[in-house]
Amino acid sequence: MWKKHEDEKLKVGVERYGPNAWKRVSASIMNHRRSPLSCKERYKILMEPKFWTVEEDLKLKNEVAKFGYDVQWTTIASMDETSVTMPPTATSTSKSSSSENFKGGNNSSTGGPRRGMKRKIQC
Repeated sequence: MWKKHEDEKLKVGVERYGPNAWKRVSASIMNHRRSPLSCKERYKILMEPKFWTVEEDLKLKNEVAKFGYDVQWTTIASMDETSVTMPPTATSTSKSSSSENFKGGNNSSTGGPRRGMKRKIQC
């Protein structure tokens, strides 16, 4: 588990040596306590964009409270043109997301059109 001061040291190391010198960051900044790969992976996590702001989270919870827990994402997203973007899911980021991966897809083998997909939102 990374500690807060290690995260700060890692950021300093990347500022000093650049985002591709993981051996140097590991050796000089982290004193070999973290491997170059560990430093690289941790830095990726630290630099990931956050999907939700506090305001967007509160707005989402309010909309779910208004429409109920079985609400479709499109219903909430269409309420406001400045609505938040849905974070990627395992199916949207996978290499093969063809219709054959979905049960009930719109092809002749399933015998009918695909139903609307719902996403349940937990508060």
